[in-house]
Amino acid sequence: MVQNSFSFLNFILDPFLKPLIKIFSPFWFLIIITFLVTLLITIIYKYTTNQELVKRLRDEMKDIQKQMKEYKEDVEKVKSLQKESFEKMGLQFKQSMKPMIITMIPMIIILGWLAGNLSYETLKPGETFNVEIDIKSFNATVNLKVPEGMEILDGNEKQADPIAKWLLKGKEGDYILEFIVKNEKEDKLYNKEIVITTGSKYKEPITLINDDIVKEIRVGNKLLKILGLSWFWAYFIFAIVFNSLLRKLLKVY
Repeated sequence: MVQNSFSFLNFILDPFLKPLIKIFSPFWFLIIITFLVTLLITIIYKYTTNQELVKRLRDEMKDIQKQMKEYKEDVEKVKSLQKESFEKMGLQFKQSMKPMIITMIPMIIILGWLAGNLSYETLKPGETFNVEIDIKSFNATVNLKVPEGMEILDGNEKQADPIAKWLLKGKEGDYILEFIVKNEKEDKLYNKEIVITTGSKYKEPITLINDDIVKEIRVGNKLLKILGLSWFWAYFIFAIVFNSLLRKLLKVY
């Protein structure tokens, strides 16, 4: 579902990012992309904001925080300082609006591409993987047909209870699996595209059908983990680190 949702972005970023993802491991690829994206955002922020004003507002807000601690027993004084602090926060927010608007669409495009290319591990040549189809009826038989280059290790025909499962392996290539579902109503054919590769390409593992017979078809691509995390949380942590370092290095307030 993730890859299908963002597949329209492929033609924009594939020429630039696909060569990198083939050269580097997912860990180093994400490190490089996060650094470049964070660097771009930091530079845009620096040159689209009034840095002198932002620095002054930050210093003044720090001073207000100190005063609030000093006058914590004086309720009226604290209220006055809080009001002043909110006003300065508003001014600071206005400064951040312009770079936020400029970077919003590029960030959506980049994160969408990452979601479609780093969410799952690929199916490797010669390695076994599971395929299953979730049927809405317990009285269905499913026959799986695979093209040349693939092998079913545990029999073509399965009884759905209500899930039918197979163990497969294959050579490198793009394939279409055919599921023939036989039940009391009718026999119906369903297809599922898969990719077996030594590279980084994969098809969305889950295909929602949700008709009168089938709920969904699932392929056993494992979730991709980077430092034990999903790509998003790994990206989020890397971005925080790089943002802190780059702001200090480039003197961005």
